[in-house]
Amino acid sequence: MNHRSKRCLLFKPFRLSHGTALCTNWILRSLLLIVILLLMQGCSQKQAVPQAEPVPSIYPESEPSLFSQEQPASAKPKKRYATPIDEPEKIILKPKFKELSPLDSERISASFTEEGYRPIFQILARAAGLNLVLDPELESLLGNNKLTAEYQEIKVRTILDAICTIFNVGWREDNSTLFIEPYLTKTVHLDFAAGINQSSFSVGGDVLGGSSGSSEDVQSPLTGKFEVQGAISESVTDIYTNIETTVGQRLKDNGEFLLNRQTGTIMMRARPRLIYELEAYLDTLRKKYSKQVVIEAQIIEVDLNESQKLGIDWQNLSLYTSTEPILDVAQTLVNVSGNASESLYNIAIDTEDYSIDAVFSALKKYGNLKVLSNPRLKAMNGQSAVISVGQSVSYLKSVTKTTEGSGDTQTEDISTEIGSIFDGILLGVTPIIKNDNSVTLHIVPIKSEIVSLDQQQLGETDSYSITLPSVNLREISTIVNVHPKNIVVLGGLIMEREQEEETGLPILGDLPFLGRLFKETSTSKETVEMVIILKIDVIES
Repeated sequence: MNHRSKRCLLFKPFRLSHGTALCTNWILRSLLLIVILLLMQGCSQKQAVPQAEPVPSIYPESEPSLFSQEQPASAKPKKRYATPIDEPEKIILKPKFKELSPLDSERISASFTEEGYRPIFQILARAAGLNLVLDPELESLLGNNKLTAEYQEIKVRTILDAICTIFNVGWREDNSTLFIEPYLTKTVHLDFAAGINQSSFSVGGDVLGGSSGSSEDVQSPLTGKFEVQGAISESVTDIYTNIETTVGQRLKDNGEFLLNRQTGTIMMRARPRLIYELEAYLDTLRKKYSKQVVIEAQIIEVDLNESQKLGIDWQNLSLYTSTEPILDVAQTLVNVSGNASESLYNIAIDTEDYSIDAVFSALKKYGNLKVLSNPRLKAMNGQSAVISVGQSVSYLKSVTKTTEGSGDTQTEDISTEIGSIFDGILLGVTPIIKNDNSVTLHIVPIKSEIVSLDQQQLGETDSYSITLPSVNLREISTIVNVHPKNIVVLGGLIMEREQEEETGLPILGDLPFLGRLFKETSTSKETVEMVIILKIDVIES
């Protein structure tokens, strides 16, 4: 064998017999099947979830505490397990979309030259994709009216409003239909007070003692109004009557309206221009009467010193509560109405730098001050308000004796008349607010004081008597104009009082008959001036 044949023998492949190859294939397939079965068994097994360990007790279960007796099973500590914390539910806000009318979503450019109302409204309705209904009465009202106008990229609603204003007609959109009508129906909410607050004034005389009645029916003059006649008429204070008159005169035969005082609403039907005009008028009234006046008042009495018996010198009143005086010769901070010969002064302090307390403190140098009343009230624009502090005193005003029949059948009928007097302070105001927020105030303060109630015997034989009251009365009726946060001072009402004071020795002065020898009665006079200080402000309701 040569060298080449020997090399070939070395690399000759090893060959298996046919039986050996079949055995090898069977072994490989068996191993592959075993591996697949093992994998399937591992995937089908479930892992057990480990439970949380119980919280251990302080004492072992087998060894109870030495300090406690045996407890029932229900009292034994329960096992607690950790629980997952619930996550808060997420709130997803969805956007809300506002439905737009096709009159607002569509923009068009339009040009009209001597065009009638029919084709114009037809073009606008088609542009907005709406149906169109024209009132038959439009033909007689508009006739052959022509319009020339031009619009560039404007909403259909804007063009429709402008054209309806020119033609003096109204429109409404309902159920995808555009209605063109010659009349408008409008409901306006007024929201005014339904009650009538009427006031009257009559300063002087029997101001508050005018009511009377029988002895079984005693009446009081306090009825919620200040009885000072001269009168602010009902037509002025009743706003609904004014509205009814004004609207009725403006509409006449051109429309109709319904006014409900209880709900404070008015419904009007007329041509659009009239409706817009009346709506603007009612809106102005509503804004004007929605304002209120706040009045902070102090009614005081000044017990004048010996050197000030002639009263407070209002012309030279100097109040130094800060670096500037309230009344200064070089500055016009105080307006004084009246002169030296008059007893009533009306002062308006035209500055916001001072308060009622400043004026109150400045008056102390004229004497001791006594606060009679310190009211604070609100009043609607044009409506009267009143504050009264005191009591109503009834007295026997008259006795009437009537005899009927004769002899044994004679009968007597006795009737009495009861009068009433108000003893106290009454302050009535009626504010009128102007467009610049300045206020015109009608002020009526009254101070009545019962001095005595004297009994007067009637006849010589009959034991009947009547009461004659003696009353000190001080009152003012004035109209002033002030700005918000300004102060008004009313003064000059001076009165002299006589006071009797009895002094004596104790015990001896109380002896009957002889006690007068150990007593002394002295009469003193004091001069007092009533001053009313008001601070005014205007607020919105």
